[in-house]
Amino acid sequence: MEKQGGSLADRPRLVAAGEILNGGLSVILTPAGSMWRRMRRALRTHLQPKSAEEYQPLHMSHAKNMVLDILEDPANFQNHAATYAATTITKVAYGKTTPTSATDPDAILVRENFQILRKTMRPGAYLVDMIPWLKYLPWYAQDLKRGFERNRQLNTDQLNRVKQQIQSNVDVGPSFVRYMLENVQLHGLTEMEMAFLAGSFYAAGFDTTTLAICTVLMAAACFPEEQAKVQAELARS
Repeated sequence: MEKQGGSLADRPRLVAAGEILNGGLSVILTPAGSMWRRMRRALRTHLQPKSAEEYQPLHMSHAKNMVLDILEDPANFQNHAATYAATTITKVAYGKTTPTSATDPDAILVRENFQILRKTMRPGAYLVDMIPWLKYLPWYAQDLKRGFERNRQLNTDQLNRVKQQIQSNVDVGPSFVRYMLENVQLHGLTEMEMAFLAGSFYAAGFDTTTLAICTVLMAAACFPEEQAKVQAELARS
């Protein structure tokens, strides 16, 4: 099976979440095949360990801002962690240099879409996962079809913003979308596929990063003795 992994590896077909809500364009839900391999190959350029090292100054800068925000307003530490996650992700994905607040309309829309995705992926949530031909009925799953349109609009708007900046010779710095637009011949993805691939940065990284930071902060507050041990260990390293 190890030698035949390319032929055997796949994931269950998710009609509601993968095909209707995301139009078959989400790398997280796309079945194994040529498009999934092209998307994965494109992601490696910015997400492999060697590339991630280049983001360290960016992480450090935004982390300092988050610490200062927490010191100034500790009660809203969750929002400060979410702002750190959103700002970092939008910089890596789209080259956005201004801070992205957790309360920005785009950030709120992404979180709402993610909540819909989680509900849609629950076993038995939509009958179409057991009877796939239902997706061809015009009246079926209108809420998911509207969700796809929101996703499409959001992702293409972000990609078009970077595209316009490049065409206007605006120096937006490096970003995943800029690399994709300038190297279409290397990855062979359409603009719609690129838009959804860049959007997956937010879907995959926002909640996980925010929750990880909040968990560490709450653990430090609940167990000050252990926090002191960790601080001493960091000081020695």
